[in-house]
Amino acid sequence: MENRQEVSAVDSAPDVAAPGVEPLTILRYGDPALSRPALPVMEITPDVVALAGRMIATMLRAPGGGLAAPQVGVSLRIITLNPAILDRLSGAEPFALINPRVAVSRGEIVDSEGCLSVPGIYADLARPAEVEIAYTRLDGEPATLRASGYFARGVLHELDHLDGVLFWDRLNLARRIWLKARYRRFGWAR
Repeated sequence: MENRQEVSAVDSAPDVAAPGVEPLTILRYGDPALSRPALPVMEITPDVVALAGRMIATMLRAPGGGLAAPQVGVSLRIITLNPAILDRLSGAEPFALINPRVAVSRGEIVDSEGCLSVPGIYADLARPAEVEIAYTRLDGEPATLRASGYFARGVLHELDHLDGVLFWDRLNLARRIWLKARYRRFGWAR
């Protein structure tokens, strides 16, 4: 996937997910925090950097390709991404994006999607094939992420969480009802 190396581990501080960082609890579907839009980060403080580190630790433990702050009960516009899962970049370090927003999107591709907050449920969903995301790094510098394919899908999935949207909210009503019933029937809901 082209342009995937434009963002590197230095974008999120090299020790942000150091060993010993305590992971957070991932909220499940039904928790009201998952349906509320998140607030912008006004200042990157040591608490924000620490939160990003704990989110990365949580994402890696899950394991997941991404995690949004609302999924751990924090209403801030922060996401973390794991390129090793989303783009199969072995050795690529996870990183955090502060106040990310879509600057450009192109094309469309349909692929399977799941969510750490809705475990065990997957559905095919159309999303843009390529995106350019403007965001702020943990050091306060503006940056751009260009992603395509599954990496783009993962970024957009996490951005949806910042707006209180779960992936199945993008499906037609009948499919959404069926997936929610399946989720409840198989006991994944807590």
